[in-house]
Amino acid sequence: MKFESHTFKCDVDVYRNNDGFTVRFYDRSREQTEDQIVNLVIVQPPFGYLSLKFIGDSGEGLLSGFLSHLVFTEAMVQDAIDFIERLAEESFEGRTIGSIPSHITLVKESGYVEDNGEY
Repeated sequence: MKFESHTFKCDVDVYRNNDGFTVRFYDRSREQTEDQIVNLVIVQPPFGYLSLKFIGDSGEGLLSGFLSHLVFTEAMVQDAIDFIERLAEESFEGRTIGSIPSHITLVKESGYVEDNGEY
């Protein structure tokens, strides 16, 4: 599945459960294949995650998560929210989707912890 916003396009994975789902935004072409996972592996971080959780049976939901400020602009964040809302309507067909308040953080990387299999 793909997410598109203006001239930007990326891959998405959707992880579903009974009361919502989480979406991972990333570049599939930068991920290793099984054959490439040998001694030294550099794992590419995703562009971010958004999680939608429905509360009760009213169709109300809460959307939260983080997206990289290096990739996403405020306009692109709104496109990602719209993408999640469309996905919710498709995923929970027959369920009325109500209000979905959101809090999405644009993050700046300050460091990382890595285990690349070499040590």
